[in-house]
Amino acid sequence: MFECEQPATQDRSSKPLTLDRRAYVRLPCNQDAFCSTPNGFGQERWKVRVRDASMGGLALVVPAPVGCKTSLVISLQMFGNCYSRPMIVQVVRCEEQADGSWLLGCRFARQLSDADLRSLIC
Repeated sequence: MFECEQPATQDRSSKPLTLDRRAYVRLPCNQDAFCSTPNGFGQERWKVRVRDASMGGLALVVPAPVGCKTSLVISLQMFGNCYSRPMIVQVVRCEEQADGSWLLGCRFARQLSDADLRSLIC
């Protein structure tokens, strides 16, 4: 179960240590991607960075905060100008980073298979 947190602006070092409650193993990704809202036909897409991925979701680094429960459409840059099929995710966490960017914890609308995950993070 994911907990939706409001955007946090406090320094992580001031938080007490807690157990990692992730249901899936996260794999480092560090890939560029494009992001938009599902009803964003004709609207602007923005460039984001995928920090890591699991069968259950993604961690995205974005330039501005995004509200919890917001649905997004993500396409990862694969090779050159090739992109993954669009994936729908829901924001479950939004946290400001020291450099002013925002880290979004997002869960997939439909869990990925192990093969799908590995094809994304090649």
